[in-house]
Amino acid sequence: MTGRNLVAMVVVVLCLTGSVGVARASAEPAPWGTATVRGDISACADAATPMDNVVCAVALTRRWLEHTGHASVVRRTVEVSNPAAGLTWNPRNRDICVYAELGTLLNVGLHHCDTTTFFNRNTDAALIRTRARAVAAFAHESSHGVQEAVGLTPVSTTIFGPVEDLRRLELASDCWSGAAWSWYVSSGLLTVADRIEATAFMYSLRDQASHGTGVQRGRAFERGIVEGGAACDEILGRPAYT
Repeated sequence: MTGRNLVAMVVVVLCLTGSVGVARASAEPAPWGTATVRGDISACADAATPMDNVVCAVALTRRWLEHTGHASVVRRTVEVSNPAAGLTWNPRNRDICVYAELGTLLNVGLHHCDTTTFFNRNTDAALIRTRARAVAAFAHESSHGVQEAVGLTPVSTTIFGPVEDLRRLELASDCWSGAAWSWYVSSGLLTVADRIEATAFMYSLRDQASHGTGVQRGRAFERGIVEGGAACDEILGRPAYT
């Protein structure tokens, strides 16, 4: 999500929370207007629909985080209805967490904050069209949970910048996704062909000042594949992943 969209979202949600209410993103039940998505590794074998791809990606992300000792950074994944909106406070890194799908006015889509990954199947249709895309995207989002766990503030950085800091957070997350893919393939959970598709997808992403060019993102992803989490720490500029 862009900084401009997130600023608009915060303003809209602040206006709405009087009638909608403020839900704790890290508490049960799921935040208002969302439904929890349960991961299922069996969906990876026979993924036939975008939601199958999501369910597979959620399950694989969970396994990756458990493998790396970061299981607590993603407590759940939820699908956001349209309309739905919420604003919460994350005491872990002293930052806000927001989500919103409000008709054609505001569609935030896939993002992560306060141990919750949020997505909308319509807004994020391009990201969940194939299994490889969904797995790459959800592993990327889990990185923001790792960043929050060490005190970084991806949401505030998205709003206020500077853009160089946000780009560093995003490229480190692309690297983290690549590291996850290396493990998925070596563990037999996915194939080399799947990884090649995911790599091509990363290189195809549109250029954004806040996230980097497609080439930068693809290269960060490949660094993660080859060098693992240590490369992601290097991109981030501080220890977080290892």
